[in-house]
Amino acid sequence: MSYKLARRAEGGMSALTLSRSINYKAVRVEIIFFVAVVFAVLAAFVVPAAAIFAVLTFFIFLPRSKSWTMTLSAVTVIALFVWLNVDKVPMNDWGWYTIHYKWLQTMPLSDYLGNTFYGMKIRQTEPVYHSISFVLSRITGGSIPALAAAITIIIYGGVSLGVAQLVRARIENNFEACLVVWVPLAIGITFTLTAQLVRQELAGAVAFLGFSLLYAGKKVVPWVFIVIALLSHNSSFFPILCVLFSIAMLARMRFGFACLILLSVLGALIGISFLLSPGGENYYLSQQDDGRVSWLVIGFDAFLVLVLGVIGLRSECFRDLSEKLIASAVCYASFIAAVSPAPLLFLRMYFYFDFIRTGLLVVLVIVLLKLRGSMIFGVLLLLAAFVYIELRILSSPFYFRGGLVAHLFRPFALFQ
Repeated sequence: MSYKLARRAEGGMSALTLSRSINYKAVRVEIIFFVAVVFAVLAAFVVPAAAIFAVLTFFIFLPRSKSWTMTLSAVTVIALFVWLNVDKVPMNDWGWYTIHYKWLQTMPLSDYLGNTFYGMKIRQTEPVYHSISFVLSRITGGSIPALAAAITIIIYGGVSLGVAQLVRARIENNFEACLVVWVPLAIGITFTLTAQLVRQELAGAVAFLGFSLLYAGKKVVPWVFIVIALLSHNSSFFPILCVLFSIAMLARMRFGFACLILLSVLGALIGISFLLSPGGENYYLSQQDDGRVSWLVIGFDAFLVLVLGVIGLRSECFRDLSEKLIASAVCYASFIAAVSPAPLLFLRMYFYFDFIRTGLLVVLVIVLLKLRGSMIFGVLLLLAAFVYIELRILSSPFYFRGGLVAHLFRPFALFQ
């Protein structure tokens, strides 16, 4: 009897000891969690930009619809680029745009278009940007940050909508949906020029959206956007013409070596014709040189075309788009090569290749993420996108008050 009572007492003591141990562990976990939350709140207060970016990234990968993921991914990237461009110091072309933006605060648009200011004529055939600038200057009182934000949103927003049209119904998971937006927007478009060659970048983005809608099977709307692109910067006529010729050629003959040879000859003829025209001849005779396109950039673009030719053409889902992109790249590259004797013309026209590069990256990202080991490819692509933007900004002749990392981890960034 006493033995049984002793066993029960021992069991009760063991249960009591175990209960206390469990309670102690629970309390310890609660304390750790509380301390972590406190540190997270303090960190969010000290570096709020990084905290907001982390929260948005968390929401991007929530198990919602893929369209939600693409939209939030685009919003996150655009918000970062808006902030960077708002911080950009006005100089060179951007300085010119901000001065004219201030003029339009008081000058009627009809007096501005068609007139010459300090030797430069404002073309009446390029009213789109100037109309946006005019309206925005009146609404915001000539706020330069508002102009930088609006330009960035239009350029990257237009390209994001175009990307969505190209890959619709071909995205299998949220990881693909995120990277197909982040990587092309970061690497495809030269961010440091979005608030520099403003009208040209605007024309390229709108044309990209137009051709994306055309590929998606839309009938009328694509041509509206293509016309808007032409009215943003008349020079967009040449890349648009090269793409249209490429699409028309592929509709009449099979994609292959002969097709690419014909398109390269056609692109070269367009370039030579332009170089011999009065406008192109002025560029050639002046030999003005405002900078050069790095051979690394040219080599990278050639590499993308070659890789797409190897793996993109083998993808059943993206073979048609890959053919159109490669054909357009070959035709337009031949055009650029033909105008290369005029350094400034070559420089200006090469930047339209940004939007062909964006299309190439869209297909390559999706195709690579469908291969075995896609998670590794994805992480490497994401890392490459961030490193590329950081290096672009830090090596740029323009001042953004710090790179991407400096902006994200700027102390008390939103409280200054």
